[in-house]
Amino acid sequence: MKQGDVSSMQTLQRSDAAYDVAKKLGLFDTMEDLFEQDMEGELPNDKGYFSTTQEIITNIFKGNREVHDRYTCACPVRTKEVGCVASSAARDVFATINLALLHEKVAKALFLKSKATGKRSQEEAREYALNVMAPKLKAFFDNGGEGFASSHVDRNETIQNNVHQFTALLSYWYRTLNVDDENLNAFIDAMQLDDAQEFKYETIARPLAEGSIQYGRTLTMDEFTLARARATADYQRKKGSAKKKSGKKKGSKKKK
Repeated sequence: MKQGDVSSMQTLQRSDAAYDVAKKLGLFDTMEDLFEQDMEGELPNDKGYFSTTQEIITNIFKGNREVHDRYTCACPVRTKEVGCVASSAARDVFATINLALLHEKVAKALFLKSKATGKRSQEEAREYALNVMAPKLKAFFDNGGEGFASSHVDRNETIQNNVHQFTALLSYWYRTLNVDDENLNAFIDAMQLDDAQEFKYETIARPLAEGSIQYGRTLTMDEFTLARARATADYQRKKGSAKKKSGKKKGSKKKK
């Protein structure tokens, strides 16, 4: 083989040529179908099957490739420890989905699109969100967070933080896409967060999620610090007002 041929082959391997071809042949539409199958629980009968979503995130979007189309990669770091590899894969999946959910088009596909009927009505979307999506997420938060991995696997609670942000993103779109006219907070209410989880959600996950939607990207550390400070002050103010109202009600009952 000529030197030029070797050079051309190396260039092809280093470039995104194959990836560009795959995009033109419908890569994204296929991925969306697979994501929906995972979400709907339509899994193959193969007992060794883990997750199509995980395979996509850790194989198509790996290394240092940056994709500026409908999806963005999460760049996994591999280790020899099985637990950490699983943690890395889970982190990649949630991080990528969280980035995708910054876009209204993705949120609409998640809440309002049905593989069976094409489009969900408002009632169908609400039922799907509260009866299918919410219970799966709630399982993480039950009993103080029994659904989360232990700290030696989920180091620095990385996955847990991503799940909180994922929940905040879904709650935001539930409110803003008119999924529910009766109770805009029905989705987050369904999580039944305890006090510690609520504080973390309101002062970290929610400002990070909603700030990222506003900017269309992940917040810088300075932007997140400012957003968190504002959210914390607002949360403490609301809690203080709630305590005052509760105290006034108790006082009026005693007078009677």
